[in-house]
Amino acid sequence: MVIGVANSVFLDTNILVYANVSESPFHQTALQAIENLYDAGIELWISRQVLREFLMTLSRPQALMNPRPVALIIEVPDFFKLNFE
Repeated sequence: MVIGVANSVFLDTNILVYANVSESPFHQTALQAIENLYDAGIELWISRQVLREFLMTLSRPQALMNPRPVALIIEVPDFFKLNFE
């Protein structure tokens, strides 16, 4: 996460992955951080590059998780686009 100007925060790929992968040891921490920022009225920003990295990460086998079904993965960017700047 990077704190920006005018109460905005840029979320990097790792934070989004941790928040979406319940098997991650950082899952609760990342999810809580995003929720706290959102509840505080902070603008949350991501980039197209972050979306690409997020999709790539969730669609390939990892040590902590199996690849997610594509049908589930492609729903997440729509949520991000609606809720992040």
